[in-house]
Amino acid sequence: MINRLFPEDSTKMGKTFVDGGYDIGFIGWGFTSPVPDIKSQYVGTPEAFPPTGNNYALYNSSEANEILNKIYTSLDSAQQLTYFKQLSLVLNKDKPYVPIYLPSDIIARKPEIKLFGDANVFSGMSTPFSDLQYVSGVTTFTFAEAGDWTSLAPWGNADSNSFYSLFVYGATQGGLQLVDPRTNTMYLNEASSVKVSTDGRTWTISIKPGIKFHDGVEVTSDDYLFAEMALMTPSVASVALSDKLSRFGNLVSFTWLNGTTTSVDNSEGALTEATSTFKAIDKYTYEFNIGSTLQPYAFLNQTECSIAPLPKHYLEKISYSQWNTNAFATGLANPYTFTWDTAKYGGTGTYTAYGPFGTGPYVYQGYDPVKRLSTLTKFDQYFNTAALEAKGYFTVETYNIVTIVEKDAAIAAYRTGEIDALDTNYQLAADQKILKELGANVFSKPQVGWQEMGYNMQNPIIGTGTDTPLGKSNPAKAAEAARHVRQAISYLIPRDLIVSQLLDGAGESGTTVLKAFGAGYQDASIKSDPYNPTLAKAELAAAGYSTGVSAIVPTPPAPEVAANFIYGQAVPIEGVFKNPVTGSPYTNFVVRIQESQDNTTWIDTGYAPITDSQGNYHAMVIPDWATTYIRAYFTGYTVSTTISSNWPIVAGNYYDQLVAAGKVEQILPPTSGPAQKFTTRTVKDILTGALQPYATADSVSTLSANVATKNDVTALATQVTALKSSVDSLTTYLYASIAIAVVAVVLAVYILMRKK
Repeated sequence: MINRLFPEDSTKMGKTFVDGGYDIGFIGWGFTSPVPDIKSQYVGTPEAFPPTGNNYALYNSSEANEILNKIYTSLDSAQQLTYFKQLSLVLNKDKPYVPIYLPSDIIARKPEIKLFGDANVFSGMSTPFSDLQYVSGVTTFTFAEAGDWTSLAPWGNADSNSFYSLFVYGATQGGLQLVDPRTNTMYLNEASSVKVSTDGRTWTISIKPGIKFHDGVEVTSDDYLFAEMALMTPSVASVALSDKLSRFGNLVSFTWLNGTTTSVDNSEGALTEATSTFKAIDKYTYEFNIGSTLQPYAFLNQTECSIAPLPKHYLEKISYSQWNTNAFATGLANPYTFTWDTAKYGGTGTYTAYGPFGTGPYVYQGYDPVKRLSTLTKFDQYFNTAALEAKGYFTVETYNIVTIVEKDAAIAAYRTGEIDALDTNYQLAADQKILKELGANVFSKPQVGWQEMGYNMQNPIIGTGTDTPLGKSNPAKAAEAARHVRQAISYLIPRDLIVSQLLDGAGESGTTVLKAFGAGYQDASIKSDPYNPTLAKAELAAAGYSTGVSAIVPTPPAPEVAANFIYGQAVPIEGVFKNPVTGSPYTNFVVRIQESQDNTTWIDTGYAPITDSQGNYHAMVIPDWATTYIRAYFTGYTVSTTISSNWPIVAGNYYDQLVAAGKVEQILPPTSGPAQKFTTRTVKDILTGALQPYATADSVSTLSANVATKNDVTALATQVTALKSSVDSLTTYLYASIAIAVVAVVLAVYILMRKK
């Protein structure tokens, strides 16, 4: 399915399954960083689509795009969390990707294997037992992985961007910083220091002297610049391209140790000045600068300051277009020998490799297609060897990776001693007992990952909605119809059953991918969709299908209310929630009131009224801005009568606590009501406008000064009479201007009819 989800041929992008593409794809994701750097999976720009990005659904939402840009250009961590929560609401509504479950890693390996001296330490963020140089207890380590690999390109193309590839080539690559699996925090590895300017634009990185590639050539700052340049070059086809362009812009210059400069232009000639620059300061120092036309990227320390170098002395001689078919990337061909200029780069001048090589602790020695076995050996010139061995680490001399697709066969191989550890992707939760009986050390750790089903957003039913009944009858509502279909499918996934029975409880039901990074990244109101065929039928009915169940249909209010609300004045927000067929009210449902400055990015106001016995809800909300959009967000949660009788007017935090404690139940789909626009004015603005046509104190003084003779008395009397008339009129006008009508706004009516 990978070639269907991530086609390299752009003409196949968005095609349905019958045309060579896909309709719904099932795929699992895991992260090699502890931060939610997920922009390339959701932003709707061309470089984020395959093969240079991970957005295989081709999701493109202006609302999500704007929030994503705010997230990754904000350096305020608290504000970032707010944006992430907003994004989670959008993703939960649109559902371009539907997480099925968030797994826990079940680790099974020989009890003598230790990481950082501890038999129960594990992390899936790098090599299988992050990181192999910290392993002790065995000298030969054979690992069984659950899937095949087709490329070992360390720049991460569409084929090598998988854990099955990473399990092989990951140990060959270094990195400025690595993740400590005990704390999920970054620590300096090949970097001796990482410094950043106060404005977040200039980063200076110093590397440790004496770091060598496997061919014996010492690493310099040029090799890190070369790696960055390659990832930004489209013909290299790295899935990192989208992220790179987002961070550095479309015209990036690279100044090398010899003083020359090379540029990568992704603007097609539209730009003349670099959007960002990279510069080698000396042999062991380089810096990069984010140009003034861009905002600094939020997670530069965890991304750009953790890259591994690429061997410039070898790869610079190969055309970018040939990189992915070269033996360096494939790891499947016969050994290859190459030479280089020793006067320029040092070393012996010749080396024989079997595939990718780098600065990592292990050297790739080739692949046996019969045994489906890859072999790596310890790199004795690894820069940190002495320190690691002094601590008793780095004992593995030979690292083998064997592909065994069938789980039972992999467990049998562990039984016979052919393998020492099993890939967590075998989903070993239900096999823990038998593995323990075989003497394995079995333990669990939450994974920063998820299993999802991704929709083809170009599919005419589940993507664009143009082939749904509603989409055909009203093309303007086609996208809305497709959203209902996607939601219907989500209601037919028995997530709780999957977790409890297939995973034996080793995981949790999926909501949004952000939950995998921690509960704080997801809005507290979001819960996993229940298995509910009735709700599924209601969603399909909303898309125009005949299901025997009434659709959930919003009744929109007027788009705008009176303009002259006084700033700081509370305005009433009211609505009704009932079944239009039977007229029965929906009682005790929680409604969150949200506001926006731009009708795109929404935040909770803190008001969370509930519907009364007649299905009505009411809140008095103070608009925060001169132009404020307000909407109701129907959570779909109901509370008990006991709770509702004491429900406070401002109840956002209280409601969040109830959701977290499981004391409120979701029985209807969450839905956002239409936006209502409010325009407010200050009293000063109103009075200034009202008084403008009339006489002022200054004009009266001027008039008095001009009364010089009794001949003017008659004229003066006439003017005073006119002035009095003006004042009387003004008094009446002012009363009319500041009298504010009370407007009851019905935001939406939502309907659900269950088949009886």
